[in-house]
Amino acid sequence: MVKRSVIEPTLKGLADSGSSFSGCLYPGLKLLPAGLKCWSFNARFGDPKRKVILRLLETDLVDVIEACLEHRLGEIQLQWKPVFAVCASWLRVVIRVTMKPD
Repeated sequence: MVKRSVIEPTLKGLADSGSSFSGCLYPGLKLLPAGLKCWSFNARFGDPKRKVILRLLETDLVDVIEACLEHRLGEIQLQWKPVFAVCASWLRVVIRVTMKPD
């Protein structure tokens, strides 16, 4: 669902615009009654979403970074753990806002 509705259209948009971006993008996702929405992307390694996503990466991160630097990311096959993860720091903020007393 995320790959089809967020990742693939984003990669297509980057390619269609002629972007030379090579790196890691971390989507901030929100599940609404109308469906899944992407409300942000981040590329910095200090982002909390990065910590959650990279824990699922089985491919050596050094290999991924080297491939990005050498513009050959499309040549390597990324391997991921077959599990799901949630960014707990973001979830705490959402819960606090949602449960805020009147």
